Amino acid sequence: MLKTLQVVEEIIKNIDKRIFQIASSLLLILMLLNVVNITGRYLFNKPIGWTVEVSVLILVSLVFLAWGYTTGSGGQVALDIVVNRFSFRTRVLVKLFISLLILGTFIMMLWAGVEAGLWSRKMGATTDLLRIPIYPFRFLIPIGSLFVVLEVLIQLRHTFRMWNSKG
Repeated sequence: MLKTLQVVEEIIKNIDKRIFQIASSLLLILMLLNVVNITGRYLFNKPIGWTVEVSVLILVSLVFLAWGYTTGSGGQVALDIVVNRFSFRTRVLVKLFISLLILGTFIMMLWAGVEAGLWSRKMGATTDLLRIPIYPFRFLIPIGSLFVVLEVLIQLRHTFRMWNSKG
């Protein structure tokens, strides 16, 4: 059972890493798009009219795709200065409480994201200028949320192991 959990954990981490690489590529595309737009605007007086619309879609994609990896690598904001003053047991309890809070929040985001994606698809919602369908981008909310939930479950497993090891 323990070996199976470790294999599943590695699979989740590898998927998260690949998704993060996609998000990193989107960041590069976003930067290049804005450099071209700014260059066109100030040097040639010819800005790209759809840059803002596409930039927003790329930025939304980037954030939701990178969330799982960020959670798994401990990249979120933490109050270590305060928490490190607590006893070991209290630190573990704080970590447990915060993980459960994050878990609940992202489960709700996963559900709401599916609802938003389905609604956008049903209504045929598109961007204003280029008429790009919005639903694929809205479905990134539950995809990103799912990977945060999986990473938090992995963290909870480790937190419970810490609790039991220092019994």
